Amino acid sequence: MFAGVVLVVLTSAFLGTEGVEDRFRGMVLSAVVLCVAWVLGVRTREVREEAAARSRAEERLRVARDVHDVLSHSLGTIGVQAGVAAHVSTLGTEQLREVLRGIEGDARASLFQLKALLQRERTGTEAENVASSPLSTALARLAMSAERAGICVRVDSDETIDGLPSDVRTTVLRVVQEAMTNVIRHAAASLAIVRLHVSSESVTVGIQDDGQGAPRTFQPGHGLAGMRERIELLGGTVDFASSTSGFTVSATIPLVGTPSRPQGRM
Repeated sequence: MFAGVVLVVLTSAFLGTEGVEDRFRGMVLSAVVLCVAWVLGVRTREVREEAAARSRAEERLRVARDVHDVLSHSLGTIGVQAGVAAHVSTLGTEQLREVLRGIEGDARASLFQLKALLQRERTGTEAENVASSPLSTALARLAMSAERAGICVRVDSDETIDGLPSDVRTTVLRVVQEAMTNVIRHAAASLAIVRLHVSSESVTVGIQDDGQGAPRTFQPGHGLAGMRERIELLGGTVDFASSTSGFTVSATIPLVGTPSRPQGRM
């Protein structure tokens, strides 16, 4: 840029004295244009670099959420069931087989979802695997998985949940899934209640357990952070409450003007 300004000055100096004022104005204008062009070029490059860095950060968060959602629940459930099989000496042959069948089912389901996730990352497609599995069915499977780990689950939901938008259905499932994972792994609970209510403006999700609650020094981990990120991407809110009578997750996701964002697979 400075070389351009110097070139303009030197060229004007060798052109003689006639029309000096006009040439001076032209020289100043050319210098200003060169300076502005240089500043704009630098700023454009900075904006592109910032956008690229932001895009990479968002991509890392998305992949982290998806991998966590795919593996955390199934591995937690498998760990609990394996612990039961290993430490409960009173299990009969048929009971042991039932535990192993549950572990096999959870492992196969997790591998299927992981395969679908990797395929999506390789191909770059954004299609959601939600249409083939109604939300009510997915929640029922989730409840059965938790019950195999010793948690009684009650699902109270409106009949209209299967008609929710695809991204909302996926987020609702991930919220319930993460909440149930925490109940299985941390709550020492015997009962979990899942409530889903759909209105014309929003869907509300509540998960409450009768466990020991979170410790006083509790800090949200990757799962709860990912849950909050998913909900906020859809313009919703989520709150966590803990007491000696259990842990509660309360979320609200708007249905009017909900931005469509790619979410993880069911």
